[in-house]
Amino acid sequence: MTDPSPQEPRFLADDMVGKLARWLRILGLDVAPAGRVDDNSLMRRALDESRVLLTRHGRLLGQISAKDLKPRRSELRWIVLESPHLLPQIAQVLQVTDIRIDTERLFTRCLICNSPLEPASKADVAGEVPEFTYSIQDQYSRCRNCNKVYWKGTHTDRILKKLEPLRR
Repeated sequence: MTDPSPQEPRFLADDMVGKLARWLRILGLDVAPAGRVDDNSLMRRALDESRVLLTRHGRLLGQISAKDLKPRRSELRWIVLESPHLLPQIAQVLQVTDIRIDTERLFTRCLICNSPLEPASKADVAGEVPEFTYSIQDQYSRCRNCNKVYWKGTHTDRILKKLEPLRR
């Protein structure tokens, strides 16, 4: 797996952009899920973890009420997503951050928890994947955090086809 460069931003996705977060993880980007938290907790976490906040909530900054956040307001980095649609959202994030799609990094992060995936042997996943999948696949990955197993299936080609306009 190719690690992100030191300059490449890490993201925090609020619960309004969960689908975008999953797709950015498909691209190999570090996109932590925020879960359902109040606005101040969301902004505090983005600041504490040096993450770019991804949101559709354009008036978020105006709602800072926690005293400890007000002095740090200028440190907060965020992207307010303009479109309600997935592909324009991905395009906006890539354009604003000047990140290029790197085929070496595709499918290297857990879509659920954001942790990097590690190679797993076929023997290691026996009994954890459908029998048919096990009979036709030889390469697997496993999330080091939540233990979810991944493999290249027909969905992989559909994902790549959907991303094709962004790769041009």
